[in-house]
Amino acid sequence: MRACLSTVTSNDPENWSAYRALAHTMLDQSISFIQGIREAPIYNIVEMPKNVCDLLNEPLPEIPQGFEKVCKDFTDLVFPYFTGNVHPRFWGWAAGNGNIGASIAQLMSATMNSNAIGGAQSSTLVESQVLKWCRQIFGFPQTSGGLLVSGTSMATVIALCIARNRVLGKNHNVRLEGIIGGPKIVGYASKETHFSSVKAFELLGLGSNALRMIPVDTNYCIDMDQLEKTLAEDLQNGYVPFCIIGNAGTVNTGAVDDLFALKTFASKYELWFHVDGAFGALAVLDEKLKPRFHGIESADSLAFDFHKWLHVPFDAACLLTRNKMEQHATFSFHEDYMNTHDTADDQQFFFSMGPELSRGFRALSVWFTLKEHGIQRLGQKIHENCEQIQYLVSLLSCYSWIEINRPVSLNIVCFRLRPANMVNNEEINILNEKIVNEMQQSGVAVPSTTMLNDCLHIRCCIINHRAVMNDFDLFVKELVRISGKTFKRISTQLDWITILIHHNTLFSLN
Repeated sequence: MRACLSTVTSNDPENWSAYRALAHTMLDQSISFIQGIREAPIYNIVEMPKNVCDLLNEPLPEIPQGFEKVCKDFTDLVFPYFTGNVHPRFWGWAAGNGNIGASIAQLMSATMNSNAIGGAQSSTLVESQVLKWCRQIFGFPQTSGGLLVSGTSMATVIALCIARNRVLGKNHNVRLEGIIGGPKIVGYASKETHFSSVKAFELLGLGSNALRMIPVDTNYCIDMDQLEKTLAEDLQNGYVPFCIIGNAGTVNTGAVDDLFALKTFASKYELWFHVDGAFGALAVLDEKLKPRFHGIESADSLAFDFHKWLHVPFDAACLLTRNKMEQHATFSFHEDYMNTHDTADDQQFFFSMGPELSRGFRALSVWFTLKEHGIQRLGQKIHENCEQIQYLVSLLSCYSWIEINRPVSLNIVCFRLRPANMVNNEEINILNEKIVNEMQQSGVAVPSTTMLNDCLHIRCCIINHRAVMNDFDLFVKELVRISGKTFKRISTQLDWITILIHHNTLFSLN
């Protein structure tokens, strides 16, 4: 019988010394890459090279290729091609830089290979400690619930699931009977709210129409009068309001809703108050910014990312809930093969606090980051980013052909280039899109674009612990250079753009 068994004993290396040496080389390569990132051009590839696509499109490996071959393929085909958010001048989207210490944490987490479901293991203590620190940061009671998840999108689904079950559970058992036959429940959020909240409503079976998107005021914050009016209409039409979502930093402009007013509104109508703080919430680490977030400590649930302004490597986020028992009642499940008798607190089993049973040890990267850098230093970097955006505004303000969208309240500025001889909005939009593309291709910096009031704006979002003031001087210098080159071509191209717009209009009418 034994003769039939495979002679392969494990997937461990046959030559540990050689394996160790190559592993050290890969680690050195990673550290050297980050060490020299400032001197490197930012990632500017529009389309992956064909030869790279062809080489990665290989048949399913049937025999071992070896660690050395895999490392070489990674170095040649994978490592050079990524979005560039580790660079000091990556300002396009809300993505943090990461940090070297947390990279080591991810290596150690992979070595431990813990399934962080809870129970008597160190991952439970680490995640519990991280949650305790988060409650302290945001002023939540230590008796509140919480969970580390992949991102604010998942945290929002979990939070609104608890809220949904609470309101529907007044009439029947939602977990047994579902939502069919229940009342028509609706929620509220500003039109500037991230689309992840819309997806949450869809995933929870409520439909996107059940999330009422409320207009915003001139500061891009939710219009409280319109909110009151919409809710009154819903009550009159037989709907059951169940939640309100407040923004602690919108993705477009960084606007912060009046969270205290929203909490007061939620209490008045017995609504669940959820705060989307994906990147902005951690601005409370800066004592000067903290007052803008008054009311966040009273939320029924708060979702925020560590992989943005805390610069933990992807992915790591947090959900805090005020009522731990409601969270547990929404997700706990008991089966004979998941006996939790080894602890007196079933709520220390994290699979009972959310939908995932298989859970990576993502808390370790957060733990590493908080311990290595401390909240004072992390808060100072947030403060510096907000100062840097004001410095960028001051540089842009020197040019009459640059329109700055105001107010610039946190760490995001939106602006557009508008030459004096251009009046057609679509032409201006095309121009700004072109300039952003050229800026990204230059390798100097990566801004992005967004639409505000039907106008395309260039958007710079500073979530970057490596950025310094000189980076913004360089950015504006390159912006002026690209713009000057583009403006010279405007007089000859405007006629063609106008013809193209006219053609498209006629085509759509036909």
